[in-house]
Amino acid sequence: MRLRTGFVAWACALASAASACHTATELVYVTGLVVQPADTTMQQGATVQLRASLVDTAGRPVLDVPASFVSSDSNTARVSPSGLVTSRGLVGAVVVTAAYSIFQAAARVRIVDSNVVASLPLPGRPFGIAVSSQGVVYVTGLDIAALARIDLPALVVSGSVTVGLAPTSVAFTSSGTTALVANQLSSNVGVITVATNTQSSTIALSGDPFIVRVSPDDKLLWVTTNVGGLYGIDLSTNGIVHTFSFATAANGLAFHPSNDSLLYASVTDGTVKEINFKRDVVLRTLSVGSEAQGLAVAPDASELYVADQAGGRLQVVSLASGAVASIALPGQPFDVQLSPDGTKLWVGVRTAGQVLVFNRSTHALLRTIQTGGAPRRIAFNQAGTIAVIANEAGWVDFVK
Repeated sequence: MRLRTGFVAWACALASAASACHTATELVYVTGLVVQPADTTMQQGATVQLRASLVDTAGRPVLDVPASFVSSDSNTARVSPSGLVTSRGLVGAVVVTAAYSIFQAAARVRIVDSNVVASLPLPGRPFGIAVSSQGVVYVTGLDIAALARIDLPALVVSGSVTVGLAPTSVAFTSSGTTALVANQLSSNVGVITVATNTQSSTIALSGDPFIVRVSPDDKLLWVTTNVGGLYGIDLSTNGIVHTFSFATAANGLAFHPSNDSLLYASVTDGTVKEINFKRDVVLRTLSVGSEAQGLAVAPDASELYVADQAGGRLQVVSLASGAVASIALPGQPFDVQLSPDGTKLWVGVRTAGQVLVFNRSTHALLRTIQTGGAPRRIAFNQAGTIAVIANEAGWVDFVK
């Protein structure tokens, strides 16, 4: 049974004397307490003000009250008697509980790295991400068969797209008018009309698709699957025109920067395949570690960069000799992306809740971004002024 407390509507209830209120009164039943904002984000060293309010039977706040506040972790963020939350410098999250009379309510406050300019909560385990030439961001939600849409420079969710089951990867054509999504558990690729946020058609595949990449000339869509398949799809007909088979699944694709015949595919058996797709032949197999995931190619084609997930390393491969140099990481990496200007490498370390930024030429670590959670795929706007990071723990971060 829900407790209910009756009081006169605030306009009269707050009057200092009975003579100050001459209008008809309304009896409001108070059924609980709410803390606002209920889920918010702030940077390291910042503050945020929480407000406690009594709510009526419809859940509407009717009166702010001087509740008492308690933080679940005062080493990460403390809270004052008035509800002012102050970051202590650590990245993390706290739950602030408010109590007033017989009621209690709570709010979640996440403290993010000072490099993060905005962090948006998203449902369904955000995983894949892409940014179009027009500044449209699509983020895949693994558990909700949908994409969230964000229109830069606004850092808010502006729409959604219903797609197939377990969407894991998304890519745009160069014009930004069409997007392609890997619907893993639907065994197809969805074709999305960006103007209307609709999945207009699908391309059936053998196996469950993992990752999609559009070729630089917009002619082919490349898709990997869980049965070791790599498919090249003609985007003018949606027909499969190239097929390669590997011993295990591939989960990374990158194009040669100057040779439009060459494609690189990282395979989870610890190899990278160098493919001449115009000849339908694998030119060579590069051994790069124990479990290759994301990869990128240097702008001058001198090096290949591979996330060795099981080995906890960034592998730097000479494309001339095949020699491999290793950079130790604080956990298991998943994605590797080259910044649009080609000068930096962004590496998401999923198990450490970090994204590391390296100088591409010297391999020196430039900065460590504490995202928390489990960072997955990384993308950039066309100008390279903002990076967008999908986090499987339930949000997307924007970093300048």
